[in-house]
Amino acid sequence: MNASRTQRPDPTTIIRAYTNMELCQLYVNGVKYGEPITDTNSNDAVADGVHVFMWYDVPLAAGENTIEVRGIKGGSEACTSLDTNGQIKFVSTFSSTSIKLNDTEKMELNGEKIELNCMTNDAPAVSDIAGLVTVLQGSSVSVVASDGTAVTTGQIAEGMSIRVTDADGEYKDYSIIVDDIAKNSSVTAAGNASVLVDGNTSSSWNGTAVTIDLGEEYNLNAVDIYSAGDAAYTAEVSSDGTSFAEAAVTDDRFAAGTSGRYVRLTFTSAAEVSEINIYGWRFNNIGNYRIDGKNIYLGTAEEHDTDELMTNLQIIGQASYDFVLEEATRVLSDGAILRVTEEYGSDVDYTIKISD
Repeated sequence: MNASRTQRPDPTTIIRAYTNMELCQLYVNGVKYGEPITDTNSNDAVADGVHVFMWYDVPLAAGENTIEVRGIKGGSEACTSLDTNGQIKFVSTFSSTSIKLNDTEKMELNGEKIELNCMTNDAPAVSDIAGLVTVLQGSSVSVVASDGTAVTTGQIAEGMSIRVTDADGEYKDYSIIVDDIAKNSSVTAAGNASVLVDGNTSSSWNGTAVTIDLGEEYNLNAVDIYSAGDAAYTAEVSSDGTSFAEAAVTDDRFAAGTSGRYVRLTFTSAAEVSEINIYGWRFNNIGNYRIDGKNIYLGTAEEHDTDELMTNLQIIGQASYDFVLEEATRVLSDGAILRVTEEYGSDVDYTIKISD
């Protein structure tokens, strides 16, 4: 990376980055600056596989400035910076690209919230984490408990974190989230039905019908039943625990748009079941937004940008999100859309409504 290091009357400059990265982004004093131009006609002697990215008319403030270039290659991010005194320094940076999962069947990464989601009964062993995660060169991976102490044995469990530590000793903790929304829920059935939602398969229940109270109304994605032999069933859902409606389930997946607080499973014959997992999602409103699940909109008294929205809303469970905006800005004006993508690919669009 180079730029002029002498004082000049012109408050702008040209910055070039020489790199083997596939893409680069420039930050000036911590603020992202435009998209680069790839210099394919440079007279500089550049080795094969090295790209030259250029930014023109980059504004500089009076005094010292920090020029930071972040590069991405193969899904990993690296970062270096150059201040206007010419000192090159490493900048620790963590993002959704600083950790990559090698086995997405067991875990899912949510870079927006710095979370790792894992299945209750398929959680990997702590000793397997190094083989499941790829991080930036020079970084290391460990597992820590909620108090920050190292965990070296047993299985990954909710409350633990995967800690990624860079070469400078800076670290970021990725919280472990178990997405089974039925875990430790209230269960109504004959016998020892509480074992169905205790998070392990060491004990089992025998019966023909069970009702699970999830505690809140969820958009429902799927159900996993751990049983001895075939356990064919029908499903019903309810918002109040009194009036139930049959829910379509195909290959253990609820039909798109299925929601409810109570889930009743009726087995076609007596079944021996050790665990029932239910997967779904809901919004947790922590301020400023009114959620209307029936009419599918989010109400707010003023315009916010996308970051402010997600600071005031949390998606609980297995779902991701994106925004559908008419403009290049990230301001959520009236009519903008928050699109929630459920675990199995169904989209739910929430329209933003600005109102008093």
